[in-house]
Amino acid sequence: MSWYEFARRYSAQKWPHISAKHRSNLAFALMMATRGLFISEAGRPDDALLHKALRRYAFNAKAGPPDGWPPEVAAALDWAARNTHDVSRLSLPPVVRAAVTAATTKLDGSKCALSTRRRNHDALKSALDWAVAEGLLDRNPIEPLESATKRSIHQVDRRCVVNPHQARALLEAVRAYGYEEDTAKHQGMKSDPGLVAFFGVMYYSGLRPEEAVNLRKHNLALPAPVKQAKEETDEVTPLFDWGMLHLERSTPDAGGEWTDSGHAHDEQPLKQREEGEGRSVPTPPALTRLLWEHLEAFGTDSEGRLFTGVKGGPLPTITYRRAWRWACGRP
Repeated sequence: MSWYEFARRYSAQKWPHISAKHRSNLAFALMMATRGLFISEAGRPDDALLHKALRRYAFNAKAGPPDGWPPEVAAALDWAARNTHDVSRLSLPPVVRAAVTAATTKLDGSKCALSTRRRNHDALKSALDWAVAEGLLDRNPIEPLESATKRSIHQVDRRCVVNPHQARALLEAVRAYGYEEDTAKHQGMKSDPGLVAFFGVMYYSGLRPEEAVNLRKHNLALPAPVKQAKEETDEVTPLFDWGMLHLERSTPDAGGEWTDSGHAHDEQPLKQREEGEGRSVPTPPALTRLLWEHLEAFGTDSEGRLFTGVKGGPLPTITYRRAWRWACGRP
């Protein structure tokens, strides 16, 4: 069996059992590895077309049968099907080493980021484990090789972490972005100040973006503000206390071509947790205040979401990324 046909079958059998994000990452890893397993350059299609065809069609179960593919995609993949090594040849060290190198190297020849190298290396190793189980290889040929990844150092670089003063300035910049009238600064995509609380839950309570996107009103356990009058002015000001966020699920933005629903966001259990297993995190008074202000100003959508897109539904990744880049670039 050719590597191309094997990789197609492997991705198809994995598809029903993995998340949309995992599907996307697997297709990317298989595409990268396949680059190192071509046996000829004669008639090779343009790299951009070939990489797109492999990732979005050959290794995507939603792409359908080849007779429905665009002609240029079908031609590129017909060439790939005829020009990859037989799976059995991956038992040879030079061949499997070429696959590992391709899987962990960018298209420009530089090394991928450590996390990408590790993810692609592991995906290739798992694929070859399946080849062993299917009787196509006697043993996994990656195991005798030196690992393509290095031990990562889990240490925070304090120079890259905002201090409290910078964090407050960034949140205020996000608020200013919401009111910005010069639409050219963010390419015509007007936002609103509701993103302040979105970034607030990530800063103050450490939520991942996909957890913040899925935050709903029933996930909040916030004490009501206590009104206190100042003796000298009789002015009433609210005081806020610690609250809790009870997280249940996340909605990573995987892209509609990888999800079963066709929507960009794929609702999943919390990362590294089983279905139904949640986690609770505290909200300091500053965040409790932001959330109360958000609810009062913006409310929720029909499904209880705090943060939504302009047209409804989960908050698009591009919307909050654009706001954050704009805030970080302010003087």
